Amino acid sequence: EVTDLIARTENSSWIDACIELPPNQLNSETPSWVLIGKLITFKEVGLAVITDVVNKTWRPAFQVRVTRLDNKLFKFSFQHEADMANAFRRRPWSIRGGHL
Repeated sequence: EVTDLIARTENSSWIDACIELPPNQLNSETPSWVLIGKLITFKEVGLAVITDVVNKTWRPAFQVRVTRLDNKLFKFSFQHEADMANAFRRRPWSIRGGHL
């Protein structure tokens, strides 16, 4: 039995066991972690300002994409869970005198 097993594996090689891995299938344009925030203020605050403040104060390791959903409602899309957790844990935030 053992000799038969040895005879069958003798001609095997690790080269035969190599597989080619496909490229990363994760689409970096589709973040997995999202926070929704409402800016409480009477002032009109532009999307560029919010994006700038978020990147400077949250200091994410990866890019955060900010999308306006409504007049004062925003979606923050994160590429990494740790960046999202940091932003959420340290809330509330202030943007140009308004509270997020």
